[in-house]
Amino acid sequence: MSTALFVFSTNSFYREMFPVAELYKKKGWRVHALIGWEGGWSEEGTSQRCEQVCREAGLEVSHVPLERLWGVNTVWRH
Repeated sequence: MSTALFVFSTNSFYREMFPVAELYKKKGWRVHALIGWEGGWSEEGTSQRCEQVCREAGLEVSHVPLERLWGVNTVWRH
């Protein structure tokens, strides 16, 4: 079985790439989504909603560890 990795680093990338990831899954690929943001500006734009939608579509999901995120709701740590 072939595997595809999709990195959703922001909500906008998730919205643009999810249909492609879903298509790969429907064609029989093993698809893994790596979510690289935390929180969001709206209920639809949260990383938790992204995870839920991906899991419902049968994708495997992982998150970038919080200490490695860069974004509005996080603090850069060395």
